[in-house]
Formats: sequence, C-alpha cells, structure tokens
Amino acid sequence: MSTGEGFARPKRRRLVDMTAPGQKNPDEQQRAYYDMLSARLEGLLEEIEQAGTSPDDDLVKRLRALYSEVSKPVVREKARED
Repeated sequence: MSTGEGFARPKRRRLVDMTAPGQKNPDEQQRAYYDMLSARLEGLLEEIEQAGTSPDDDLVKRLRALYSEVSKPVVREKARED
C-alpha cells in the first residue's frame, strides 16, 4: 500500500486545506471533511482490492464498515438539499 498525501500532516492542517477560503459555516466544514474522508477511504479500498487482498480480511471489513459510516452523513445532507 502506498501512503497518501496528507497523512503525515496534523489534522488541523488537513481541515484548513479542505476548507474553502471564507467558509466559516460548521455544517459546510463538516460536509467537506466527510467528503474528503469518504474519498480517501474509497481510494484506499480500491488500492487494497488491486493488491489482491482478500475481501474477507478483517482490516478490509473494518475499512468498509468505516467507509459506510462516513458516507451516510454525506448522503443524508445531500438528500436534504433536494
């Protein structure tokens, strides 16, 4: 597995990077955080699949569960907008 950009940076710095300039709304910041986290987990799961790791591996199952939890708030928020 590769280490992605941003994993070595402190959490606060990553939050600043993903927040658009002037964006102070906590809901928007949280949505941006979940979007970023969801995208990173999805990419990590794709890398794991390409590496040939068994889908029954405990770590893969745990990452999928985390991805599922992280994706839910984003889906709910987008549904409210419609």
